[in-house]
Amino acid sequence: MTESDGPRTPAACRGRARKGHSDVEHHPLYCEENIWRLCRQPAFATPSCRVLLITNPRRTVPMLHQRAAPVGQPTLWDYHVVHLDLGPPARILDLDTALAEVGTALPALEWLQRSFPWETLPADLEPRFRVVDAAEFARRLGSDRSHMKGADGHWLAPPPPWAPPTPGTAVEPIPLHRYLDVEDPQTGVWLDRTGLVVVIRPSRGTPARPRRTSPWRLGGSHRQGE
Repeated sequence: MTESDGPRTPAACRGRARKGHSDVEHHPLYCEENIWRLCRQPAFATPSCRVLLITNPRRTVPMLHQRAAPVGQPTLWDYHVVHLDLGPPARILDLDTALAEVGTALPALEWLQRSFPWETLPADLEPRFRVVDAAEFARRLGSDRSHMKGADGHWLAPPPPWAPPTPGTAVEPIPLHRYLDVEDPQTGVWLDRTGLVVVIRPSRGTPARPRRTSPWRLGGSHRQGE
């Protein structure tokens, strides 16, 4: 992914995932490929594992505690991708959050409430979450990385050193743009914040509502895709 106003791109890094004690590769601004590679590891593609693709029809999703923005300021992603293990307990692995070291999973409800702490948002900024089976995501994601090139054909952000996701002939590929299309029922299910709470905390009801006010007079850091 790239940032629209051109601040520096963070350096690539590697972390260590708590689950399975596996190395986690992180290439900045290519979150879907980071999670795709993670899901190719058996420990992250068990029956309890899911992928969350986060976006909305406007392709502008505010998230707090992302390393891409200054402390206390929201990042505005056009999309973001994280790993969810339903457990129990449910845990989220977000390779771009500042709430934990790279590769360290967080309790899913804590991640949700701290990444999206606002009680209300303008309707067109509310996040939507496509919940997809992790093993299926690893098998079917297809991307030619064209969304990371400008009109002149140059990279908006340097690509990862590995080959892009290319499913084999045995399965029908699902391009990234279809995963992010909120009108496309191709795979998984779309949820709002309340629906995601039900999935990650099915037996304990709805948590207390967050008390932060909307940030839309604060001037967040707007980046494309993550």
